[in-house]
Amino acid sequence: MAAVPSIAAMDQGFKAALIGAALAVKGCALAAGLPELRGSYQRTLWWLAGISALLIFIGATIAWPIQLVLWLFLGRASPYTALLASVLNKWVTGVPFVLIAACRYVHPTLVDNLFFLGLGQEHASLVPVLSSIPVSLFDWDYLRATATFLAYRSALFLILALGSFLTPLFGSLFAIAAFGFKIRRTEMVMSSLVFGLYVVPWTRPIAIELAKIWFDARAVTKELFYPVFARKTKLVTEHGIPCTIAGDQSAMLFGFSYVLGFFVQVPVVGPFVWLLAFIAAGMAAPRMFQLKSKL
Repeated sequence: MAAVPSIAAMDQGFKAALIGAALAVKGCALAAGLPELRGSYQRTLWWLAGISALLIFIGATIAWPIQLVLWLFLGRASPYTALLASVLNKWVTGVPFVLIAACRYVHPTLVDNLFFLGLGQEHASLVPVLSSIPVSLFDWDYLRATATFLAYRSALFLILALGSFLTPLFGSLFAIAAFGFKIRRTEMVMSSLVFGLYVVPWTRPIAIELAKIWFDARAVTKELFYPVFARKTKLVTEHGIPCTIAGDQSAMLFGFSYVLGFFVQVPVVGPFVWLLAFIAAGMAAPRMFQLKSKL
């Protein structure tokens, strides 16, 4: 008898995750059509595109000659050649994350401005409430969260790299196990699907990539919804606005961030997706956190 509610909860969580994914796609599409974005942030968009292309070019200029030498002398099947290719791939996919973290300090108000732009489209009365709460953009909590994310990403890379030397299953199995354990309560269907793909040798690379995207999606959640997380306590104590995440909202956050975690890794396009994602997060925040203005 106890298994029936569990299956129902899994199905409900899966649907909530799909809703979150749909909100991400819809929000980004709506954000791209906002005249405020094209009018006020066009210069920022071009700067991000240029710097992104430059960083990718620098990484490729350094890595490709070394990779060519390794390929000529050791062959394409060499683990060293594969390791360097993986390093280059991580560099390219990590560029958007580096740029957005840098924007936080070069242009401190960018995150809030984009988030409030999206929030104003769905729940304009909440904008003055949240904007009235001061937030320190140079706090230790954010630095600690960023350092933790970088540590997790580095550890995952090392484990996957060691797996190519020790055994093909060692590194990837760790990623799959960590992925399944962390989302076991919010999205069992997704965890089961990824594990099923991992069992089959031909689809194993897909499962590993899905698990790696999830690691980045966790950081995406904290970054996109930072304007809410940073004000959560005062929203409750000073304004009487509940700011809670129920089970369904947690699964929605998972789906929302997972979709964006995939697209932000696309070279050059990633920074554009980031800017759209901040606006989309503002649009989705009232539903994700059950925000209701008292005004």
